[in-house]
Amino acid sequence: MSICVGCGICCDGTMYPNVTLTPDDPQSGLLQVGAAITSSEIGLRLTQPCGALHDRRCAVYDERPSLCRSYRCDLLKATEAGKVSTGEAKRTIAVAIRLRDEIRHLLQQDTETTDERSLESLRERLREGFESANDQAAFQRQHAELFARLADIQHHLHSHFEKTAPSPASP
Repeated sequence: MSICVGCGICCDGTMYPNVTLTPDDPQSGLLQVGAAITSSEIGLRLTQPCGALHDRRCAVYDERPSLCRSYRCDLLKATEAGKVSTGEAKRTIAVAIRLRDEIRHLLQQDTETTDERSLESLRERLREGFESANDQAAFQRQHAELFARLADIQHHLHSHFEKTAPSPASP
């Protein structure tokens, strides 16, 4: 069984804020399960977290977008190549999920929101709050644990899932 089943961090907003759709990608199944598709200057995008993700499984797996179909994170590649055991991969996934959940919990405490947006959009909101704060040092102290968890997950994702992905700057 693939490590993807029970992971879903490439679909839940942990790794990416959206997925670019091609003109050939079927959209009806995505829309039926409540996935948000937006239009941008480069085309259609499937907003993350994906509305087709249920219990860390894709509800439109057979008709998923081409980018989703072809995507393979570094951890999956390493597992398939025998460089990482399935057990080690599952532990690595569990750390990412724990960090993601800690961040969402801290955000809920700090901002009194139950926001389920992508980590990138939540990170951007935090950056905007920092930049607009009258006392940036106080803002950083107030949100120190959240900043630390964001740095932790970014390092974890970069180390295990997507080594080529750029690390977003933090305040």
